[in-house]
Amino acid sequence: MPLRNCVYFFWMILACCFVSSSQAQQSGELPQEAIDRATLLAADSVVQIETIGGLEQVGQKLANSGPTTGTVLSEEGWIIASSYSFQQSPAAIVVRTKDGNRQSAKLVARDRSRELVLLKTDASPLLKAIVPAPPESIQVGESSLALGKVFDPARPSVSVGVVSAIGRVWGKAIQTDARISPNNYGGPLIDLQGRCLGILAPLNPGDGSPEDGTQWYDSGIGFAAASDQVLRGFEELKAGKDVLPGRIGVSLSTQDDYSGPVFVAGAAANSPAAEAGLKRGDRFLEINGRPIEMLAHLKLQLGVLNAGDSARLKIQRGPEQLEIQCKLVAEIPPYRPPYLGIIPSLDANNQVIVKSVVPDSPAAKIGLATGDRLVELAGTPITSIRELTDILQNQSVEKPTPIVCQRDGTTTGLPQTVQLEAWPTDPVVKLADDVKPPTPPAQPAAGTGVIDLPLGDVANKCFAFVPPTYTAEVPHGVLIILPEAGEIDQRAYLDQWEPLCRSHRWILAVLSSADKKAWTRDEIELVGRSLTLLQTNYNVDPHRVATLGIRSASPLAIVAAFGQRTKFNALIVLGGEFPPRGNVPAGQPQECIRTLIVNDSDGNSDVAEKLTDLGHPTGTLQATVEAGGKVPAASSEIIQLWLRGLERL
Repeated sequence: MPLRNCVYFFWMILACCFVSSSQAQQSGELPQEAIDRATLLAADSVVQIETIGGLEQVGQKLANSGPTTGTVLSEEGWIIASSYSFQQSPAAIVVRTKDGNRQSAKLVARDRSRELVLLKTDASPLLKAIVPAPPESIQVGESSLALGKVFDPARPSVSVGVVSAIGRVWGKAIQTDARISPNNYGGPLIDLQGRCLGILAPLNPGDGSPEDGTQWYDSGIGFAAASDQVLRGFEELKAGKDVLPGRIGVSLSTQDDYSGPVFVAGAAANSPAAEAGLKRGDRFLEINGRPIEMLAHLKLQLGVLNAGDSARLKIQRGPEQLEIQCKLVAEIPPYRPPYLGIIPSLDANNQVIVKSVVPDSPAAKIGLATGDRLVELAGTPITSIRELTDILQNQSVEKPTPIVCQRDGTTTGLPQTVQLEAWPTDPVVKLADDVKPPTPPAQPAAGTGVIDLPLGDVANKCFAFVPPTYTAEVPHGVLIILPEAGEIDQRAYLDQWEPLCRSHRWILAVLSSADKKAWTRDEIELVGRSLTLLQTNYNVDPHRVATLGIRSASPLAIVAAFGQRTKFNALIVLGGEFPPRGNVPAGQPQECIRTLIVNDSDGNSDVAEKLTDLGHPTGTLQATVEAGGKVPAASSEIIQLWLRGLERL
């Protein structure tokens, strides 16, 4: 009986996949005649596609190994299909027309923004170009049919639903509740007049990535790349040029999709935003005539644009409203974090001054000195250290940057430009003579010393050390250590790191694993939770937030740092191996991880170079790392000096 039930359940699932026009009639949602008529009008525009060879699995993602569906764009043999079956170029591609004949095809180009490919086969009278529906005619709630030709090249399979939303996947897709799966990816979503609303694709409502989009198939939520956008890139695809998402290269004041207004936090060097003259503090008002009231509006308007498209921006700059033309590109030049070479401070009037100058730095080369006041950088007034940092992060290292400084109340004789450099990767940090340690208060504040961080209902424990010299007026760095699984020798960690915390304004946190034998990936969330607790209760310097992974805990620290780039900005891999590249995202202003790899191997230079090229300045240090993260005294001094160097701008 259990086996019979399993077989019955299997056939029920299989039957659901083979949704035909007769089944659609049973739903009672539409007259069968309307379904048949619309299907007939579009049937000759839908073909079956077979792929031969190529990989069936790419990374963690399975590619379709059976037939798939394509939609005819031109009788000359131009066919659009989903990239789902073309993650790797197959050895052969075959198109089956409705009479069952097979003819070869080739992959010409890809629309990487909408996860589609353009194929070319021989012209045939059996191929009929799909008729697109005018975009203004598409209405939420109207009937929609998802067509596929996986099972029978002569007759499309049909799934019946409605248009449940438009402008999804940041403006690129139409949403439907018609059943969509790898069986009909690449087929058309049509209306009752047989007109194409869009091309079925495994898009994701969050970011459009196919890796996650496949999870939505057969769920009642499916997506079709809007036909007008597909056709807009048709000529480019025919010429063999991939259609790529358009990028502007701007960092924003908010990360919350539903917050606004939206201000420019910075424009990446050499990006379209920088070349168009966008500046920090500019407020987005419109893009291509559409109002921008929240971040979601901005993503929606930019999401439909391809590389090479122009965007007409209206911005508010102070009391003025400006019109700016901006041509989007496929790739923003790799980010190179700029380096001035000072440690800033505030004077008695809360003006930003130079606390110390790093030897051999750009600041040293132009003659900046301790006590100089920083008035402007890149034409923007400096009113706080945070503002100075934000301005600096968006400057280019390829051309001089205007700078205005004062010494003894005058700008006379001081330089007017500085040639910034890329952030140094040498693990041996050069610093001027250190300032004296902060003076302990007569009565240490509550919450200093060794404390336990409450992580909630988990088996993990986390202790922190807040130096007795802590005061809420002075921001402190945070170092979160992930030791190897097992018992933690609290005293050993305090002996090693307490001097740094006391002398240079750091808060230490050491997080233990729940299982004494191994860490799990689920525990990554606790790293961010520990940081949030410290940020809630203490004044944390946002530019000195580091995590350190010891030996087998290194992978967890790596994922935590690069997965939370808006929270962390430094990483130490102590005794572990860094994956050759993994899925490390490219760095950008305010999302850059400065990294130090320490182990007894001398083979980390390639990894460091790749990370640096991605915008994450990485240095290496060869040293023996023992249990508990102990290293020779000379290496320990270099590591702690490297952490102190995070104060540099």
